[in-house]
Amino acid sequence: MNITSTVSLRYLISGHKNKFFGFITILSILGIAIAIAAMIVVLSVINGFETDLRKRFLAANAHILVYQFPSGIKNHGEGIKKIYKNFGKEITGASPFVHMETMGKRDSMLHSVLVRGIDPVLREKVQSLEGLIRPKNALRLLSDEIKDGVGPETPPSVIIGVGLARAMSVKTGETIGLISPMADD
Repeated sequence: MNITSTVSLRYLISGHKNKFFGFITILSILGIAIAIAAMIVVLSVINGFETDLRKRFLAANAHILVYQFPSGIKNHGEGIKKIYKNFGKEITGASPFVHMETMGKRDSMLHSVLVRGIDPVLREKVQSLEGLIRPKNALRLLSDEIKDGVGPETPPSVIIGVGLARAMSVKTGETIGLISPMADD
């Protein structure tokens, strides 16, 4: 038996004379065990939170976003061809999108809104939105609407986030207005 084991056992199993040292030793060991257990629990929670946060961010955004500021990319078809030409096998998909900050209006309520217009067919090549959108057929219905076109009597459809729907008290099928703060848009 080595010296560390001997000293540990001596203080853990103290005789009748020195019960105070035995009590303090057991209390110290329990304190360290509880602290380590708490640290393991906290680290596990943080790791789970980080993983969940990463999944949510990457579900809503592609790994790489390409912008041309401030005017935007005028000919996105040529841009996508250049990306595939330069990066080839490393690219799993590319899709153009419109990205604009505006305001949403419902009744007398205004709320800031980030509009991201996508091409649902090309977007599926970049990343799937199926698990994020409810009802499940909303993306397909929006794709069909884009193909068929929208008449002047019917406003175009949009898919909005749960937080915005809750903030504006909007339910599926209801109408919201989008107001551009810029006069020339």
